Amino acid sequence: MSDDLDEFIQLDRTFHDLALSEEEGKDAELFRLMRREKPAQWPDLLAEPRVVLLSEAGSGKTEEIRHICRDLRHRGQRAFFLRIEHLALDFDGSFEEGTAEEFEDWIASGEDGWLLLDSVDEARLRDPKDFERAIRTIGRKLRGALQRSHIVITSRGEAWRPKTDLLLCETNLPWTPPVTAPGKDQESDEAVTTTDAANSKQRKSVFRMVALDDLAGNQVDRFAEAKGVIDVAAFRKALDRAEAWSFTTRPLDLAETIEFWLANGRVGSRLELLRASIDKRLEERDQDRAEANPISKERIREGARLVAAASTLAKESAVRVPDGQKNDRGLDIRKVLTDWNDADCRTLLTRPIFDERHLRYCPLPPPVGPRVPHRRMASFAAGRRRITRARREPILSPAIRRRDRRSDDAADPPLADDPGSANPRTGHAPRPRGPL
Repeated sequence: MSDDLDEFIQLDRTFHDLALSEEEGKDAELFRLMRREKPAQWPDLLAEPRVVLLSEAGSGKTEEIRHICRDLRHRGQRAFFLRIEHLALDFDGSFEEGTAEEFEDWIASGEDGWLLLDSVDEARLRDPKDFERAIRTIGRKLRGALQRSHIVITSRGEAWRPKTDLLLCETNLPWTPPVTAPGKDQESDEAVTTTDAANSKQRKSVFRMVALDDLAGNQVDRFAEAKGVIDVAAFRKALDRAEAWSFTTRPLDLAETIEFWLANGRVGSRLELLRASIDKRLEERDQDRAEANPISKERIREGARLVAAASTLAKESAVRVPDGQKNDRGLDIRKVLTDWNDADCRTLLTRPIFDERHLRYCPLPPPVGPRVPHRRMASFAAGRRRITRARREPILSPAIRRRDRRSDDAADPPLADDPGSANPRTGHAPRPRGPL
């Protein structure tokens, strides 16, 4: 059990729904459904039989489901928080909230229960097949109790394979809608639409796909107060002046902005915040992940700069994830990082410097699809790349040479008593001028 549980900040997080589409049999795409008048909250998700929560690193999904599990247990409900990466090899040791003995008691009780499984991306660190083994294991353990099980699975967006993982979960964790209310599930647009390859008929999945909404308004105020900001009004005004609200959308980003405020008494310029945010986003804070996919800071920073420069020059914001044979959309990262292997490319793309709000994957594993770099960070990194390259390469293009020559001529005009003297910097004589 984590020592940080008592430090949970209740923000009443909301969610938006995702749906799965198919385009000419090539790409399976998760896209955001139109926002409803009332956003979904935890009570809505806990009423669902099956939920997949996809959000990027630093969004707070693990803390959220751990707290929800504890809250359910506090209210006397049968709820369990399990680590998916431990399920396949050590079922008893996978429980972080609840125990294997309590789980067996619930199975025999006939009551409803909630299983919160975290997370798909962690399960694939050691072996890509561990997630499949884990889902098969939990499916066997739930045999006879599947209809009264409410299951929430979390994942980073890039680790979830919308077609193959969804099919795996549907097969091993099935749920049949009650015959007494057939119309509700048929008309709900919260379910995920998939295609049956055998007859190409559309059907609705029992798995509801959601993502966490960005922090906003009162959520930012509550988080700031909990983190030690005394004058929240002054903090908000500083965010307005610096146009830095985009650095408050995730708990991780907001915490970093607050750290800067507490240390310096100001929010900082956009450039300062951007540099700090890029540094944080390029790091892997999870020690297990860092050890499973080791890569130097210098290498991953250089890779990010190259991808940002290529994205800017090619005017292509989407980046294709490696190993895709059928996906031809987005910037092919392997053509940009020619000396990188696929494992390092995937490691780079797991960093939250890439925006996961647009998720497209090839239906064949491993996951394939474009990821979108944060526009501000892409522009900044591309600019840094151009500056670095200029410093390393003394040979300038003709256009740059002409521009520099003009600026030098303007900065150092010839002396009035020597109209034919050469510019001391360029060595060029001034161009002849016509009559005034």
